Amino acid sequence: MKEVPENPYPVERLNPEELQIAKAQNIAELNRRSRTRIFTIEQTREYPTSVDISYADFGQALPLEAKNKVKPGTKILVVQQSELEISPIEGVYVLGENLVEKVNSS
Repeated sequence: MKEVPENPYPVERLNPEELQIAKAQNIAELNRRSRTRIFTIEQTREYPTSVDISYADFGQALPLEAKNKVKPGTKILVVQQSELEISPIEGVYVLGENLVEKVNSS
């Protein structure tokens, strides 16, 4: 991840290799017919009253309280009103906590 210099609002992005992988996965997910889609955040930008996230050529403004929960590389679940990729968003949820972990036998 890197910050963009000379920008009044802090921006964080995935490095070019990670960005290429995330973009490919996000586009594939966008093309899937579903009301729920899992995306990888490609970029964040912090404003005084919100945090903008970018994924699959879309952007979403989140409350400032979300700034410590989202960063480039974070997986999010986006719930929409219909299967259309441009339908209104009902919710955005952060993923990442492993609820079931396989136990390795040593």
